[in-house]
Amino acid sequence: MNVVLCADDKYAMPCGVCLTSLFENNKNISFDVYIFTENLSDREYRKFENLAKAYSQKLSIIRISSDSFENLKVSERFSKAIYYRFLIPNILVQDKFALYLDCDIIINGSLSFFETINIEDYACAVIKDQMCDDIRLSNRIQINTPYFNSGVIYMNLDYWRKNNISMKCINYIYEYPELCLYPDQDALNKILGGKVIYIPIKYNFQELFYANKEKVFFRRDLWNEVDEYKENPVIIHYTSNIKPWYKESTHPLKRVFIKYRDLSPWKGKEQVYFNIKRRYLFLRSNLKKIFYIVILGKNIS
Repeated sequence: MNVVLCADDKYAMPCGVCLTSLFENNKNISFDVYIFTENLSDREYRKFENLAKAYSQKLSIIRISSDSFENLKVSERFSKAIYYRFLIPNILVQDKFALYLDCDIIINGSLSFFETINIEDYACAVIKDQMCDDIRLSNRIQINTPYFNSGVIYMNLDYWRKNNISMKCINYIYEYPELCLYPDQDALNKILGGKVIYIPIKYNFQELFYANKEKVFFRRDLWNEVDEYKENPVIIHYTSNIKPWYKESTHPLKRVFIKYRDLSPWKGKEQVYFNIKRRYLFLRSNLKKIFYIVILGKNIS
């Protein structure tokens, strides 16, 4: 099975922990893992090599140039790396299928299900988003199909190549940046409406599925499925800004992430404080203003 993730040094640790959980829970499956990256350090590269070797799995680091996405929308939360998934069909040119995974994911069970899905006539298999019934999402990009999450996508690469899906998504983001609050995800929902298969939410169990049901943005007919799998989903997706490697994280299954981190080459890597990181980013972005106020006693705002 082909598995693709996108990472840099910043996300090397969660990417490696994700792969550790994948290998630990799927020892009967042979994987060809691809990590798309623009700037992974030699130190992190060796950790990934050692991880794959320990589990006798194949792993390739694919160097990506982000020049192709130079004019697409980015932010503190969404870097250019979110667009690397659009390159999968043209890099895995000899392959028919690939499973794309975000890095903030833990594989908590077998993925053999994906080898049984028939998506010959579809672009991909996806899972509904945790806010799939929020009419604001549908109205913003003008779709009438259930809004899905782009963190887990089982892709029919032949379909993508034949129908030029990647370029259509890129063009949509370029032409309508004001509509793309979640750039890659919005584009995929817009372009692939009616061309996907929806699979059970246990294969992309997102954070708001743990929220108070009276305040969620998905229909009551999903509640039983949520209750059935919330203690032991197959794929855990830590979708909030406060990831399980931050000390402030209160995710009910944070312990599962810690478990696989401690089985990985990143064992012992200290958790960081989310708020400290935010303060650092604020200071960095306002360094000039702070210099004028503190050193020169002037306010340039």
